[in-house]
Amino acid sequence: MSPIEVRLRVNGADRGVQVAPDESLVDTLRERLGLTGTHQGCDTAQCGACTVLVEGAPVKSCNRLTAQTAGLEVLTVEALADMHGPLHPIQQAFSRHHALQCGFCTPGFVMRTLAMGHESVPAEPASVREALAGNLCRCTGYEGIVAAICEVLPVLRQAPSISTVPRPGAGAVDPMARAVSAATPAEAARAPAYLRVSTLEEACRVLGEHPEARPLAGGQSLLPTLRLGLAAPSHLIDLQGIAGLQTIEIDAERLLIGAMVPHARVAGDPRVRERWPMLAALARGIADEQVRSVGTLGGAIANNDPAACWPAGVLASAASIHTTRRRIAADDFFNGLFTTALEPGELITGVAFPRAIAGCYLKFEQPASRFALLGVALVKFADHVRVAITGLGGGVMRWSQAESRLGGRFDPAALDGLLLDPALASADLHAPAEYRAHLAGVLLRRAVKRLQGAGR
Repeated sequence: MSPIEVRLRVNGADRGVQVAPDESLVDTLRERLGLTGTHQGCDTAQCGACTVLVEGAPVKSCNRLTAQTAGLEVLTVEALADMHGPLHPIQQAFSRHHALQCGFCTPGFVMRTLAMGHESVPAEPASVREALAGNLCRCTGYEGIVAAICEVLPVLRQAPSISTVPRPGAGAVDPMARAVSAATPAEAARAPAYLRVSTLEEACRVLGEHPEARPLAGGQSLLPTLRLGLAAPSHLIDLQGIAGLQTIEIDAERLLIGAMVPHARVAGDPRVRERWPMLAALARGIADEQVRSVGTLGGAIANNDPAACWPAGVLASAASIHTTRRRIAADDFFNGLFTTALEPGELITGVAFPRAIAGCYLKFEQPASRFALLGVALVKFADHVRVAITGLGGGVMRWSQAESRLGGRFDPAALDGLLLDPALASADLHAPAEYRAHLAGVLLRRAVKRLQGAGR
């Protein structure tokens, strides 16, 4: 494949660069544009050292293609202060509170703080720590970082311009930095072709013409598999330009979430939070803000990761998956490990959730990734109850025995003596099968207790 020309706005300046189709944004910033303040750490979207802002939202630039970012506004740490001027208030606060040691992770924390200035994160330690879930540091113990952020958040909110507008000339390439280079033909030849489509019809046509192509939603699951060599599609079909996939529609009886709606929008939508609070809470607990601002509902359920949260919420809610060809009941959609009922060339357009009396999703999570070591979704309807479990290792499943008992008597005591068969779970380095099966019962009882009295 040939290198592609990408134009984007970086730190207030228009930039054009030739990149390989699968080149990550962090590589373009560092290797093509000489903006080496953005650091490349784990390269698996865990550590957050590569955090930048794209259209004001925090993004892990190792897990985003430069091609996906074409035409968008990117801010890097270089935008905050030039070499001869005063430090930005965030940088000053970090210095005062000794919130850096080796400095490798610091730019990611600084940029995450910049994004918090536009979020509703309270300036108090517990909330700040939660907001920092996507940034890891090996040196400081976080105390100084948290103190610095608590101090500077009110400053950012009193003077919004210091967190939105790059300074004149900010982010200019250091004359001592390596020269900007274009992608070589060899780099491009190893990459899948990249195509951005603007309509569903165009997407389906391209997928039909290229059987080995893969649709690209947020890319939070797909891009790591490409880097690890676990997938080698011929083309990446970017769906972000299809406006009809990015809407949230609500009426008296249902909620329809478009396939390309990011988790962060679901979590923050006041209508969802009021009428489908379980789904808003589920979305708010996925990974971290950098992932939530990019990852999508459609991409999450199409991937059907065995430890993902959305499949449990969709299945327990008796949702309907809308595609370019049909509507599929959630019970018929999830077919096991990374497998769904989607046919070649079929795309998810949205997910419809019927109105329920109440719902609750609880998970015991892996601390770094926040994937569910075990997650339970419980949804209460007028005449029945549905329970879905994720994290068992083989894909999301319903727990029919628990549904039967709770349908007759909605009380934790109705579950006495009921145990999930450990044979339904897998063991790994995080937990044995017996422990996961035990957790299923523990979390379900907690969920029932939370929902007792709902709908009476």
